[in-house]
Formats: sequence, structure tokens, C-alpha cells
Amino acid sequence: MILMTTVNIQKLESLTQNSIEEFSALRREPAWLQELRKTAWNAYAALPFPKREEEWKRLDLRGLNFSSLGLLTNGAHKKMALPPVPESWTAKGVRHLPILEATLHEEALVRPRLEQALRDVATHKFLCLNLALFTEGFFLRVPKGVVLEEPLHHRVSFGEPGTSLFYANLIVLEPDSQLTYWEELTSPAAVEKTTALMTGWNHFHIGENAGLKHLKLQHLGAQVSHFAHETIQQERSSRLHQLSMSMGGRIAKTAVRTRLDGPGAENQMLGVLFGNGQQQFDHWAFQDHTAPDTKSNLEYRGVLKGSARSSFIGLVTIEKQAQRSDAYQSNRNLLLSREARADAIPKLEILADDVKCGHGSATGPVDEEQMFYLMTRGIPRPAAERMIVEAFFEPVLSKIPEGPVLEEVRTFLNAKLDE
Repeated sequence: MILMTTVNIQKLESLTQNSIEEFSALRREPAWLQELRKTAWNAYAALPFPKREEEWKRLDLRGLNFSSLGLLTNGAHKKMALPPVPESWTAKGVRHLPILEATLHEEALVRPRLEQALRDVATHKFLCLNLALFTEGFFLRVPKGVVLEEPLHHRVSFGEPGTSLFYANLIVLEPDSQLTYWEELTSPAAVEKTTALMTGWNHFHIGENAGLKHLKLQHLGAQVSHFAHETIQQERSSRLHQLSMSMGGRIAKTAVRTRLDGPGAENQMLGVLFGNGQQQFDHWAFQDHTAPDTKSNLEYRGVLKGSARSSFIGLVTIEKQAQRSDAYQSNRNLLLSREARADAIPKLEILADDVKCGHGSATGPVDEEQMFYLMTRGIPRPAAERMIVEAFFEPVLSKIPEGPVLEEVRTFLNAKLDE
């Protein structure tokens, strides 16, 4: 057990390398993790605040000031926050630990992935900060052949207004196992009008013939900035079904990199985005096909109103040895105001000669002919616009099985439409 021994809210701007060393030593962390934190902190300190670099040029970061934010330290002897799991999982051999405990007891699985994460985000200032300071998050390993029917619901939320939250999650699915994971990012009412920062790292390893269903629901407060990095590694004949919903936050920037490393690996990645006011969304999606007979299908749809902005950058890479791969990516956006804007940049990098690969994107306002048709049948314009938005999202929502997940998704969409 890793214990916290102080109760404190320390300003981020006051942190130094010595602070990071003390931060790690107080938790009695292994030497390799202490070194990783120092390296991440030094990278954070050396990187300039993002301006017009390629990775950041589509975001307006003016006015983004984290100097007033604090780092919350929990009370002594308090365990890390964990998503609750059914008691039956323990009997099945499921390994479930706070991420900091896992750095001690599951080093062989955790250490190489965290070290790779640091290499992946070496030029991302805020994600380097995440690896220097993360305390929240969990480790989950599902043994070979174990099929978990009950979903894992992990709700990540701030503890106090004016603070920052840094998390890291690692899920390992051994061969022939299955898991449904529901990840929810939210903030309490006290944070709704307070500047806050949440950063995170996820890694999912999906073993041979294993399956992961992953729902990501982000409905953070209007003044929260969220930066996240996610990596997914798929082995032979593995399956991934992911739905990502982005509804909240002031700025939400996410990069997802999926490697299809085993023959026959497949994934379907769906995304729904709804922004209003001055919200900004920036999503990077990478699908790396490194093995033959792999298949990926990515479809993201966004609706924007007010002065909201979104950008989607997608890259499908098919290596020379990944013959007979099948890949497609699509990004479509519906603009409900003149001030809203969406950018889409889908790209392909194909080195194999026997593949099926394509992409498509479309952005535009509501079709006035559709609007006219509905209004001539006595439907008021606001209701008609709502019907058009619902129809726009339906091709994605129709791929979600009937049940509580679909009901929850529709509830959040309806709430967003009512704003």
C-alpha cells in the first residue's frame, strides 16, 4: 500500500524538481518511478507554452492560465480512488489495484508502458506534467479465458474547486478474455465556474482473441481544460468496440493511437461530439496496421453551435507486411451557427499493395431544404433542428446495442440539445 502522509493544496506554479522528488518519496515509490517523474517534470519545465506548433495551431490557448491551480494531496492512509468491481471478479482471478500500488506489485506490466508513454508525449507539455504528478487511476488485469459480463464503471471527478487532477489507467486483457469498460469524466457543480485542469493517460492491451468494449463519456464543466493520451495494442484476432462522447470542457484535446499488431485484429471506433458557446475540441486518431488481415473502421460525427470549434486529424498507416488490411475513417460535422467551425484532416499512409483503404469527411450547415420540409408540416424551427441533429447522430448511435449504455448516451445528448 502506498500511503499519503500530508494534507495540502500546493500551487502548481510553486513546484520544482525538488518538489517532485519529495512528492514521490512521500509515497515510497520505486526508484524507477521517481526517476520517471523527474524526467517528465524536466521535460515539462523545458517545453515552452504551446503557441502555433502543428499539434496546437488549431486551438486558441489565449487566456489559458493554470498558475492559480493547486495540486490536491489527500489525507494520510487514504486509498487511491478505484472503480468498484463486483465481488465475483476476485474469485475469477481479476487483478485490480490503484495505479500507484501497481507500480510496486505489477512492475513488469506497468513500468515499460509508463516509460513508453513518456517517450510518446515528450513534446506535449501538459501530458509530461501528467506523468510527473499522476496519483489517480487504476490497474486491471483480466486472466486468460475470463469473460466479465458486468461492466466496469470508472467515474473520474475533481475533489475540490481550483485544483488539478492527473490520472493514469492500465488495462491488460489476457487471451480469450472479455471486458466492458465505461469511463466517465465529470466535475461537481462547485467546479462548473472554476478554472480547472484534468490530464490523463490510458493504455489498453487486448490479448489474442480477447475483446474490449469501451465507452468514454466526457461531460466536464465549462471551465475545465482536459488533455489526454490513449494507446491501444491489439494482438491476433482481438476485437475493440469503442464509443467516445465529448460534450463538456472549455478545451478538450485527445490523441488515440491504436496498433493492430496481430493478424485478424479488428476495431470499430465511434465518436460523437457536441459543442456550444466557446468550447474547443481537438481530436487526433491514429490507426497503425502492422499485421496482415487486420480491419479498422473509425467514424466520428460532431455538431457545433455558438462559437464552438472542433478539429479532427486522422491518420491510417498500413505497413508493408500488413497485406489484405481493410481500413476506413470518416469525419462529418454539422454546423448550427455561422460562427461555429470544424476542420477535418484525414490522411492515409499505405506501404502495402493488397489493401482496402479509404477516408471521407464533410462539414456544412443544416440543409435548408430539410428544414423547410419539416416546417411546412407544422414543426417549429427549433424542433425541426433538433430532429435533424438527432438524425445526423443516428448512424453512430444505431451501432450501439440496446441497453443502459445507449439510454445514457441519449440522455446526455438530449441534455446538450436543451442547453
